[in-house]
Amino acid sequence: MRQKGLLEGWSTCEVCNYSREMLLEMPCCQAKFCERCLRSKATCFNCYKVFDIKACKPAEHFDDLVAQVLVTCRHSGCDYKTTEFLIKQHERDCEHNEIFTSDLVSTMEPAQTPKNIAMQRRLNIFKGFMMYNNVQHIMNCIDKQLSLDDTPLEIAGDDEFYTHIILEGDTLPGLSIKYKVSISEIKEVNRLYSDRIHERTALRIPRKHTPTFSENEAQGLEQLLKNRLINRFRRKTGIKSNAEALYYLENTNMDIDAAFNLWADDSAWEKTAPAFNSCIPCHEELALFEKPSRQRGCCALVF
Repeated sequence: MRQKGLLEGWSTCEVCNYSREMLLEMPCCQAKFCERCLRSKATCFNCYKVFDIKACKPAEHFDDLVAQVLVTCRHSGCDYKTTEFLIKQHERDCEHNEIFTSDLVSTMEPAQTPKNIAMQRRLNIFKGFMMYNNVQHIMNCIDKQLSLDDTPLEIAGDDEFYTHIILEGDTLPGLSIKYKVSISEIKEVNRLYSDRIHERTALRIPRKHTPTFSENEAQGLEQLLKNRLINRFRRKTGIKSNAEALYYLENTNMDIDAAFNLWADDSAWEKTAPAFNSCIPCHEELALFEKPSRQRGCCALVF
């Protein structure tokens, strides 16, 4: 027997099995039935108690149920509503955010405002991967302030293929639907012998359709390219940890060339800087304050 979904049958009367615009809630047991069925009987269908139909109240509509799930943006002047899971992402980038509208921001240079700094950081992450068409498309939408959801992918030239950088959530069926190309064509062009695509960096996809990309896809791509930028910087400098590489990149707005110059200056200073004398006692000095150990034995004092 198939199990019903969470909202399946929310407007269906259990007596007549008809879907109604509104159900009435019983005052005795809170069961829900349609008005037509309730007028045909003087007792409740669920608990068999006598009831007055005037005491029944309309059950909550689906819109009311949805309204209880939605959360409104906390910034004044913004009426955007979404789920609790997504509201934090909107509030961070909301144009009514006090970070973007405060008096302090108005006194800053345009390039030094938090919004422009975040935008420049994003552009610096993407600019090193312009060989991929989906990266080019996102950069074009950012530059021209176009909506990603409504702007189709366009590339210059007469190339017969898109070059798609593989994201974490990409699958062959998903790419087939997005680009409106059969799975067999993608496999043939890229010489794939299975559905595993994450062993590669990118795929060539026949150019038969102009797809669109969502903001979530753009954020996933940004995180992927950020990790690759960190790896590039580590290979270029020989830095061992991601945290140290990220320190230099974040201090230069993710500009890998400026980060390399900053690292080179630090390395040069470390080679010429005088030795650092710490005020913390060394191991030899600490040993003077340690209590001597006394062992039991023929050559040791026994207490």
